[in-house]
Amino acid sequence: MRRESSTHPLIVVAYTATCLFLLSTCSEAGPAPEPPRLDRLETSLAPAGPLLQSDTARAHLLGYDQFHNPHPIGAVTWHSNDSSIAAITGDGLVRGRSQGSTSIVGSADGLSASLALVVAGTLHREAIRASEVWAATGAPHVVEGRLPVGGPGGVTLTFEPGVTVLFRPNSGLDFGLGGAGTLVANGTSAPIVLRGMTDVGSHWDGLTFRGPGQAEVRHTTLRDCGGTFGMPLACVTLRDSGGGPAPTILIDEVLIRGGDGSGVALEGQARFAAGSQGLSVENMLGVVATVPVSAAAGFPLGGSIGGNGTNEIWLRDTLHTSGDMLAVSTTWGNPGVPWHLYKTVFIEGPQAPILTIAAGSTLIFEYATGFVVGKGAPGGLQIGGAAGAWVVLKSEAQYSWGGLQFWSQALPSSVTRTELRRCGSGNGGCVFMTTDVGQGAPAPVLDSVTILSPDGLGVVALRYGRFGAGSRALRITGGSGYPMMLWTGAAATIPSGSFTGNAQDVILITAEDVLDSMTWSNPGVPYGIVHLLVAHQNNPVLTLQPGVVLKFNQYGDLQVGVGSPGGLRALGTDQAPVTFTSYSPVAYPGFWNGLVIGPMADASTLLDHVTVDDAGAFDGVSQAAIKIARDYGEIIRNSLIRRSGDCGIARQGVEPWTTDFTALQLGNTFQDNTGPSQCGP
Repeated sequence: MRRESSTHPLIVVAYTATCLFLLSTCSEAGPAPEPPRLDRLETSLAPAGPLLQSDTARAHLLGYDQFHNPHPIGAVTWHSNDSSIAAITGDGLVRGRSQGSTSIVGSADGLSASLALVVAGTLHREAIRASEVWAATGAPHVVEGRLPVGGPGGVTLTFEPGVTVLFRPNSGLDFGLGGAGTLVANGTSAPIVLRGMTDVGSHWDGLTFRGPGQAEVRHTTLRDCGGTFGMPLACVTLRDSGGGPAPTILIDEVLIRGGDGSGVALEGQARFAAGSQGLSVENMLGVVATVPVSAAAGFPLGGSIGGNGTNEIWLRDTLHTSGDMLAVSTTWGNPGVPWHLYKTVFIEGPQAPILTIAAGSTLIFEYATGFVVGKGAPGGLQIGGAAGAWVVLKSEAQYSWGGLQFWSQALPSSVTRTELRRCGSGNGGCVFMTTDVGQGAPAPVLDSVTILSPDGLGVVALRYGRFGAGSRALRITGGSGYPMMLWTGAAATIPSGSFTGNAQDVILITAEDVLDSMTWSNPGVPYGIVHLLVAHQNNPVLTLQPGVVLKFNQYGDLQVGVGSPGGLRALGTDQAPVTFTSYSPVAYPGFWNGLVIGPMADASTLLDHVTVDDAGAFDGVSQAAIKIARDYGEIIRNSLIRRSGDCGIARQGVEPWTTDFTALQLGNTFQDNTGPSQCGP
């Protein structure tokens, strides 16, 4: 019997195919891998980008194989296709020579690679010892470091219109260092631009000028300047060493913005040149400008000022402490931001200077500082005007400033449409007027003046100081003391106004004698009197208008015609009597001595519609509200005498009297007196 094989035909076929495949694979050998070889070169420049004239960069040549992997190269050679534009050394140092385009070529191992190169702009990193012109065709000009500009023969650096100058961090130009040097930057409709290397965070030091010479900067923008090289700097600084002539600068339509420090700083005798105008300072972290007091008149007005860390112009000179004397006439215009004064300014000199402060100006004063006018030599002060905004004079923070002082040699002065805030430090008065003995009579005109919150006294007028003719509309309020302290002569010149709202709404009269005939008007508040004598060889007569109130200290008095001729005319009305009363806040019979009509009283003496309160203190001889040395006739009429410490009226002397002050036709009234209405013969 025949047996069948158990192997399946498909299995045999699969097995056979597998063996054939394996035999085929094992028997075939592929080609060897291709070794790497130098295939190409690439040239690069560090730092990348356009090259500046006079600047350098380093060229690098790299090799790559056919697989794009780095490949070592042998000796490298370099050359420039135009060495007048850019030159290259054998070790790959590239130096820009002139504006233009070229290429540099590197070769190694039989291969070459080129790199297109643009030379644009000019690098300045060396001291400038000869005059140069930085042309727009060479822009941008790049400054590296603080470059001195100056030399023995004088150096002028000129920026052409339209030029851009870039400054690397902590870089700047220092004119006059190493010899005379200055700048001429006269932009036009094509402005000149000086700025940092980038638009953000690239701050440079600024421009510094020293020594003689005048710089000119017109139609120019300075950005990102005033860098912090040790401390914030000004974008434009004029230094004065004190050893020779100081620099000046003509500024015409110049914008300074976006820097760390201040806009402009002047020292000593450095000045803005005549014709300067249109300085704009915006978005600086510091102050607008710092200039000496004597340089304020030349500040270039007409620009835009705003957005700065301190929107003020500081009038101070850190190098020359004598800079607070104004010896020539000058005008401080209104720059649109406050002038900030750090020291008292004396206005005087042989040239009889007058300081004029323009309408709308604001002045800030440090503690106890102010203006002193005509103290040692002639000088004058004119503040504000009849038109325009008010002038504001105020203190720094919560402190008080000194005020305005007018002395013996003060020339005709005026303060118009002006507000004085928190002044009169040390109780010296916001406006102080006085003379040396026997000299002068300062009389400033105060027209529409408001004194707010004086430190003690609003106005002080001693000796021959007084308000000038034409003074009016004076307002004093919010003071911690009295609105005014005056000698008798000044009391006759008090202008119209308002003097209430102070701690003591009383005008103090400190001088004792009325030496000239005068009239005291009703200022709306009382006069405060200690002792008042109306007597002199020229027979002065004091006239008191309706509504006047005189308040007397304890044991004070008013004497007329005692020792010398003198007269008193107190002329009130039914609605506005003249009042003589005490300082006592409560009714106090006999608080003060009273009125004394002496033996030499002028025949014109008259008390009509008068009230006398709380007089009649004992003077060592007698007690009466009114004492009359002899019979002058019916000199007291329509008057009220009350709360006398003894008699109402004392008729004195040994001569017989015919006048009876209690007679009905005289209309006098006596109330609540301790003694009789009338005493004496």
